[in-house]
Amino acid sequence: MAPGPRGTGGTVWATRDWIATPMLDTPLGRTLHPNVRWVWVAAWGVGALVLTALSAGAVAIISLATDSPAAWWVPAVVALLGLVWSGVWPTLAWRRWRWDVDDLALTLHKGVITRQVRALPFFRIQHIDTTQGPLDRALGLTALIVHTASITSRLPGIDDDEAQALRTDLLERAATAAREATTDGDVDAV
Repeated sequence: MAPGPRGTGGTVWATRDWIATPMLDTPLGRTLHPNVRWVWVAAWGVGALVLTALSAGAVAIISLATDSPAAWWVPAVVALLGLVWSGVWPTLAWRRWRWDVDDLALTLHKGVITRQVRALPFFRIQHIDTTQGPLDRALGLTALIVHTASITSRLPGIDDDEAQALRTDLLERAATAAREATTDGDVDAV
């Protein structure tokens, strides 16, 4: 794949026979709202509490079953690691999340350890849902869930007003792309 034309935000594109997709090493222009980190911290913190409770239960059961002294340091270590993990990981994930909309697709770029770039061509978009949890509502955030025929992608941490405008824009682009594909006689593309 050779570099192709530049997209919006200076994105370097690799062309394929049917659509251009962004290359992995090129960051996209738009970030998620900073408040999404608090949502992720809460989710990871709950996970850390559950793991701590499970490890404490396992230690209690093992110490009762084997009649040996309890190793209560295990849940303490699990709790400490969980708190550190839930405090660090959301910031790392937020820094790696990028997204952009260009002439052809909505592109999502994410991943701390394993990086993923997903281009969702407008002519493949079938519908877009919005979702908010209680913490999202409190922080003024919305997640867009974009459905195509083969995959469902989530764009979290978008400001409420921006999310509604983006949803409307993406649906209009999808309808236009579907009309163009139909008028070109390419019924399989829709």
